Parts: sequence; C-alpha cells; structure tokens
Amino acid sequence: MKKQVKSLIIGLVVVLVLVGVLLLLLRAPEEEESSSSSFSSASSASKSVELLSLKLEDIQSLEVRNTQEYTLVRDTAAGENEWKIEELDGLPKIKNSYGMLALAVCSLTARDTLAENVTDLAQYGLDPAASSVTVVMKDGTRHTIEVGNDAPGGSSYSYVKLPDSNTVYLCSTSDIRRTRQVLTDYISMDLFTLSDTENMPDVMNCVFGGTSRKEPMVIERSASATSSASNDGRTGFSEYQIKSPRNRDVGTQVFSDVMETVFNTVATEICAYNVTEEQLAQYGLDEPYSTLDLKYKENEQTYEIHYRAGEPDSSGSFYLMLEGVPVVYRAYINMDYANTWMNIQYENMASRLFILPYINDIKALTVETPDGTYRFDLTLVDAGTDDEKLNIHYNGQALTEKNFKKFYQVVIGPTAESLVESEEGLNLTQPLLTYTYEYVDESRKPDVVSFYKGPTRQVYVAINGECEFTTRDVYIDKVYSDVVKMTNDEEVITDW
Repeated sequence: MKKQVKSLIIGLVVVLVLVGVLLLLLRAPEEEESSSSSFSSASSASKSVELLSLKLEDIQSLEVRNTQEYTLVRDTAAGENEWKIEELDGLPKIKNSYGMLALAVCSLTARDTLAENVTDLAQYGLDPAASSVTVVMKDGTRHTIEVGNDAPGGSSYSYVKLPDSNTVYLCSTSDIRRTRQVLTDYISMDLFTLSDTENMPDVMNCVFGGTSRKEPMVIERSASATSSASNDGRTGFSEYQIKSPRNRDVGTQVFSDVMETVFNTVATEICAYNVTEEQLAQYGLDEPYSTLDLKYKENEQTYEIHYRAGEPDSSGSFYLMLEGVPVVYRAYINMDYANTWMNIQYENMASRLFILPYINDIKALTVETPDGTYRFDLTLVDAGTDDEKLNIHYNGQALTEKNFKKFYQVVIGPTAESLVESEEGLNLTQPLLTYTYEYVDESRKPDVVSFYKGPTRQVYVAINGECEFTTRDVYIDKVYSDVVKMTNDEEVITDW
C-alpha cells in the first residue's frame, strides 16, 4: 500500500511541474518584431495618439496635395456642410464625396507611434510625403497632416507625420485615403438612373444617329401599344415602330437586345473633363461614330439619355460623352450581341415579317394570282365567349375554320431576305401575287401586299406600294397551290 501511495504522490508532483512549465511558456513574451512590421501585432499596451481634434463647423477649406493640388472650400450657398472644388464646378459629382475628407480629419487619431527621431523618412514615403492635407480654419489657423506609404503585410494602416516633426505614426488608411484622391475621383461615372436593375425600364422613344448610319433612325412606341392594330393600319404585334428612314414595325427581339446593350453600357474611366474642341477631335467625338437619344420611364419618373460615342474597339471599349456634360469617359459595351445601340442599322432593326393583321380584325382577304382572284369573307361571332367562332366563306361556301387558319399562317408567313435600298430600276408593274386585307374597323384603310419578279430566286415585296425587301420566290408557287386547296376546303401544310 505504501508503495502505491508513494507512486501516486510522485505522479502528481510530475504533473504539477509540467503544468507550471506550460504556464510559464504561455506567459513568456513573444520575440520582438522589427519596426517595419510591429504595427501588425503591437502589444495591448500601445497607446493611440490624437493628431487632430477640430470642429467641422470651424473649417473653411481643405488644401490637398498629391500628384495634383486642389482645394475643397465650404460652399455656403449650397447649404450647411456643403463643399466644392472650383475646377469641377458644373460637373456631375459622386454623392457625398466632397465632404468626407473634412469629416475624416476633424478627429484624426493615430493607432500608435511607430518611431521617433526618424532620420530616413523616405523609407516610409514621407520624404517628400506622398500626399498631404492642410485644414484651414475660419480663424486662419492651419493644421497639416503628411501621408506616406501603406504599411506592408496587407495592413490597413499607413504612415503619417506632422510637419516639422520626425515622429512617424500609424494611422488607419480609411481615415486618410481621401488625401490620395485626384480630381477625377470626385466626378461621377453614372451614365443613367435605374432603380430596378433586374427589369428593363419602359422605353418611350429613341433616335439612333452618327456617322455609322446614312440617316438617323427614329423609333416610337405605338400610339396604342396594347391594341391589336396601330392607328396607321400597321400590325400591333410590335410595340414599337420605326418612323424614319421608313415606316415599319421593329423586330421585337432585336429591339430588346439593343435596349439591353444600352442599359448595360458602363463608364470605366474618366479620360478628360472640361473638354475643349481640340479634345473632342482627339477622342473622335467631334463627328461621333454613333449617337443615341432615348427617353424612358421608371416608377412614373421620365428620364433621358443622350450619348455621343466613338467607334468601339474589338474588346468593346470606346469613348463616350453625355449631352451637356463636358467629360470624356472610356466606356464598355458587350460586343457579344449581334446588334448593339452602337451599330444597329435600319435593315436589322426592321421586322422581318411583312405585315401581320390579326385574323379577328379581318373582314375579307383577297388573293390575286395570274390564274384568278379569290375572296374570303370572315365573320367573328360570339366574340369573347367560350362559343367564339370565326366563320369563313368563299363564293358563299362555308370553309373549315381550322383549315383557313392554317392557310392564313402561310399568307402572313414570309420573311424578309434582303433590303431593297431603292426602287429605282425595278420592274414593279405586273405583280405575281397580291393580298388585300379589309378590316372590320372601316376607318382603317385596306392593306395591300404585292410580290414582283426579283433577282435570282428572289421576289420583291411592296407593302401599300412601297418596296422594301425581297423574299424567296418558292413562296409564290406555294401560295398558288394552297389558295386552290383552300377554295376546295382542303387542309394545307404551313411549312414551305
């Protein structure tokens, strides 16, 4: 028994000794770090140093020196605690950017004193200082802070000192970073206003111009965007219409893609401000490659965009100006889209569908071929009810609604293959095929679509006497065959 007690006591003593050693190790001071890295693990005994303690309302101006020199002065005319920089008067400024430096230097405290009586200030970026701010009080007194490099090691601290002193302090970079701002850092790079970045705003109208186009392309929202037909007799399938250089519905998907590029255009850099005529020419904006004037609405508020832009490079980078703002921005546009607001042309924006009257709006469709004229009369009964039905007659004979609707798909189905820039020299005297649409609404004039012999494997298409596009000539033979089938109430195949 005595041996067991003795062994137990010895074991306890050994454990106590080990615990004691461990406590000594834990309490032992760490090896002192070099002065260049001591800011990152300074002891808890470090004391902060108050460098400036001023009242904001007593500050008259702030003189900043870095790679540039400029002064922020109190702008009493604009309101309490408002500031301005004379060189940037009239330019769009970043919200709250002017007054933040004044707030930062009112109460500036160093985290620690790095070293006193420093003989080599250059190693801290303080001989000369990389930047400085001089606070000028209303009573004329001046207080200066000199700012050097950021401390190494990924720290959020920078070296600072007071004038006529060789003591270097560590100060939070967030407190003094605005002393490093140059004038362009105060200019806003916002190109437009959007509160909802997930959804497209309501576009009202737009004009695309510039040297990249022969003449401006004007697009307006239809007078009745929700109606089945617009006031000028064109189809209502498109919410927007091209008014110039020709009157035509826009291609819905193309228009959507182009607007997507408008609202995804961003400014990435400010290249010049208070731009001169010489600078306009230097950046290729005296005769811009592309211009855009756009009006849109969001949350019942109407906004306008007015761009003038140089030609983008292969990466989508280009120079851009806003109307009335003498700032040249370097901007970026996504060039992955086939059509952008920079390069969209009439022939790409115009709908590839010729004319799309809503079938329920038609009271008669007349088809004319070299072999005869075929008139189909349409009557809608019980409109808007579960019993709604479209009655179709040919020469008094009732036709099957399903069969006629398939034929109607063929009639409105051709798409444009190429643009006809001029009717000069075209032989548009003898049509190969003509459609005449008469409407239930008698205030609407009939629409006439005619097809004429064109270049190889193409036919010209004229809508109400105006020839704009060509389509494939195989379409003509398809209709010749299908219209005869329709008179016999036979089903047609919509593919051609």
